[in-house]
Amino acid sequence: MPPFDRLQGKVFVWIVNLSGSLNRYHYNSLWPLLSAQERKSHSQFSLSAMPSLVGHVLARVKIAELFRIPHEEVEINWLQGKAPTLHIHGQDYFLSLSHSEDTVACAFSPVKVGVDVEEIEANFIFKTTSDFLFSQTEKEDLEQLPLSKQSFYFHQLWTLKEAFCKATGLPLFSTADMAQFRIADSGEIFFCFEGSQDVTNPIHEEQWQFLIRRPSARHILSLAVGSGELVEIKETRVSLESLMSLPYDENSSKGARL
Repeated sequence: MPPFDRLQGKVFVWIVNLSGSLNRYHYNSLWPLLSAQERKSHSQFSLSAMPSLVGHVLARVKIAELFRIPHEEVEINWLQGKAPTLHIHGQDYFLSLSHSEDTVACAFSPVKVGVDVEEIEANFIFKTTSDFLFSQTEKEDLEQLPLSKQSFYFHQLWTLKEAFCKATGLPLFSTADMAQFRIADSGEIFFCFEGSQDVTNPIHEEQWQFLIRRPSARHILSLAVGSGELVEIKETRVSLESLMSLPYDENSSKGARL
C-alpha cells in the first residue's frame, strides 16, 4: 500500500517528556539530526532553546520512521508565519510543533493539523490574556465558572485557539475573537468562526474537529484537525533517549557546538 493511502484518515501525535535535566550532552547528540536550515537556528547550546530543538528532531525522526526513509531525506518547509509542510513521495503533508518547559508535542497528518501544549498554572493571572484572546461569549463562559475551575477552562480555550491558528496559519491575536469555542461539561467542543473570510482559503466550521488531551496531570494538549471526516488519533509517547540513540554520520557531528 502506498504511504499516502496508509496514512489517510490518521493524525499522528508524538509526545516527549523532558522532566530530566538537559545539558550539552543532549545538545551534541541531537544537533547532528537537524537539517542544515535547522542547525542555523540552533547553532549554540541554550537550555531555553532545547525543547524547540527536541521538537525538530522528534518530527524528523518519527516521520522518517513512518516512511521508512533516512531522516536526512525528510525536508520540512519552515515558512515564517505559516504552518510547516512537507512533500514526500509526491504528496503534501502537514506538521505542527509545540512545547512547554518540559513537554514537547508534534502532530503530523495528510490533512491540516495544529497542536498546542501548555502547563496548567493554577495561579496564572489570565484576565489580561483573556481580554485579548477571547470573545465576549467566551469571557462570560469563563467568568460564570467557579474560581476553582476557571484556570483549567482558560487553558482549554487558549490551547484550542493556538492549535487552530497553527493549523490554518492565521495570526492568533487578530483571529482569536473570531474563532470561538465552548466546552460542555461532557467535554464536547463546540466551534464557530465569525468574521471576515479569506475567499481563497475560507474556514468551513463543519470541516474542523478538535480534541483535548492530558499528557500529564500538569499539562493540557489541544489538537485542531482540518477534516470533516472522522480521523484516527495515533498518540505515542517517545523517550528522549530513543531519539538520541539514532546513528548519524560522523562527519555531520563535526559542526556541533560545544
